[in-house]
Amino acid sequence: MDRWHYPRHKLCDYILQGMQQGLLERVTFFAPRKRGKTQFITRDVIPACDKIDVLPIYIDFWSDKDSPQNAFIDAVTTTLESRRNMFSKILAKLKFTPAVSSSGVTVKAEANAMSSQRPTLHSVFDALNTHDTPILLLLDEVQHLATSADYANFTAALRSFMTARSDNKIKAIFTGSSQEGLNKLFKNTKAPFYDASQTIPFPQLDRDFVVHQLGVFKSVTGGRELDEELAFSIFTQQQFHPARFSEMLKFMALEGIYDIQVGFDEHDQRYLLNERSEFAKSIEQLNPLDKTLLKLLAKDWNKGLYTDETKSMLESELGKRPSNPLIGAALTRLAEQDLIYNESRGVWLVADPSLKSFMSEK
Repeated sequence: MDRWHYPRHKLCDYILQGMQQGLLERVTFFAPRKRGKTQFITRDVIPACDKIDVLPIYIDFWSDKDSPQNAFIDAVTTTLESRRNMFSKILAKLKFTPAVSSSGVTVKAEANAMSSQRPTLHSVFDALNTHDTPILLLLDEVQHLATSADYANFTAALRSFMTARSDNKIKAIFTGSSQEGLNKLFKNTKAPFYDASQTIPFPQLDRDFVVHQLGVFKSVTGGRELDEELAFSIFTQQQFHPARFSEMLKFMALEGIYDIQVGFDEHDQRYLLNERSEFAKSIEQLNPLDKTLLKLLAKDWNKGLYTDETKSMLESELGKRPSNPLIGAALTRLAEQDLIYNESRGVWLVADPSLKSFMSEK
């Protein structure tokens, strides 16, 4: 058990109880990377499913970026294999035989071997449909399905599979780190999952998280206590970034630093140097119009991106007046790089709060 993990029992119970009561079928939530989504799924939701006779199947669509379909098939078969005593008949139906070492331990198959023994998507759907108890599909980085037209057939088949059963035993949680990618899947009227999921907020962590982490710090350092008010102030300065705060405390414990302000100054100086270096590389690759629009959005420009006032400002920065098509193309490019997303008609926001802060400072 990871003592640093902060459980989100309230959110977990809200989702699972809502599904058990027929109030929720499929839910979607978004948060930027390293905000605890995957930890919530793997360390809160999956153990809770095991207690209520629900089969959880975790699928990371980044595990096989070239083929989300294979990522899905492999995740299902791996989950069933891990519970072979329960699903031996289903595995036999799939004709799935995992690679096994001489000691009898399952080992990772080589790519070619896996391809030769991988079941078809239809057979996986069919096998899951024969399972009597409820199934919860945990679909992580689902926005990847929107990155290529090549994935359209699989995406359509996945929606059909989840929505076709009259007994509603196939539930799903969609998670993603790209708001624009999720918009393409769920928000637009022509999106493949439009009207097939309910979006819920992924709550920002608060003081209770800080208190929990300070308790862990005290435990691993033999009773060293840190100032709660200052700790929460630092967490606020870190824009409520849980991984960043936890990594700072681990750094302090390892280095024997027991003054949180000193730990913050030392750790975050290194953290920000790395983060800003990555941001600078991303921004450097942008063309002048894209870069200027991103800077405007980071400063909460509210004049409308196609107005004469905006075009005049862009002209003063770029030396030429951009047309509506050029502005639209720039916004599309920024969205495709997950730098911005379309919150509503005509309203674009910077996707990562840390990037927004970095751009505002520049």
